Amino acid sequence: MRREALVIALALFVSAPVALSAQARPDFSGKWILDTTSGPAPEGAVELTVKQDAKTLTLTRRQGDQTTTEIHNLDGTETRETIQALGGTRERVSRATWDGNKLVINATLSVDGKILQQNRVMSMEGGNLVIEQIGPAGGGPATIKRVFKKK
Repeated sequence: MRREALVIALALFVSAPVALSAQARPDFSGKWILDTTSGPAPEGAVELTVKQDAKTLTLTRRQGDQTTTEIHNLDGTETRETIQALGGTRERVSRATWDGNKLVINATLSVDGKILQQNRVMSMEGGNLVIEQIGPAGGGPATIKRVFKKK
């Protein structure tokens, strides 16, 4: 009996890290509205529609009469998109990877020979979608945390 208990305890100890590393990744899908009490608020309401499946994450952001859409591969491969930004047509290259239950999106944009980098971390906190964005602002890097509530 004692040997069986030892074997079971050992099996649980060995399998625990596997169970922890296989945490369910969050599904960010839904319609979200920016909680303007969570930080600096842009002019006008910001709505975010997220569609997520096993392969891609699509973010559609609407603010006033402007709508932008971006798509990210969820398998860690690069996504290349042509976007209108900073007064012209630019190519944005992004890569999305999972860090536990957080999705990390690293993107670069080439502007007049200069590479701009933007990093975002998406997570769920208490039923809210949280996006932390790290990128250039005012000559240096800045971090902005935005909280979105389910619409």
